[in-house]
Amino acid sequence: MARRRIPVDEKIATQEAKVNKLQERLDKETAKLNKLKNTAEAAKKKELADEMINSSKTYEEIKSFLEG
Repeated sequence: MARRRIPVDEKIATQEAKVNKLQERLDKETAKLNKLKNTAEAAKKKELADEMINSSKTYEEIKSFLEG
C-alpha cells in the first residue's frame, strides 16, 4: 500500500489556516485580558478616590504629597 504524497502547497495552506485560527484566538484572549486589566485599574482609581474623599487631609495636602 503506497502512501499518498501531500503537495507542499496543500501543506502550506493547511498550516496557514492553523496559524490564522490561532491568531484569532490570541486576539480574542488578548482583548479579554485588556478588559480585565482596565477593570482592575478602574477599581484601583475608585478606591483611591474614595480614600481621598474620606481622608481628613485637605486637597492641597494630598496634592502636595502626591507631587513629592
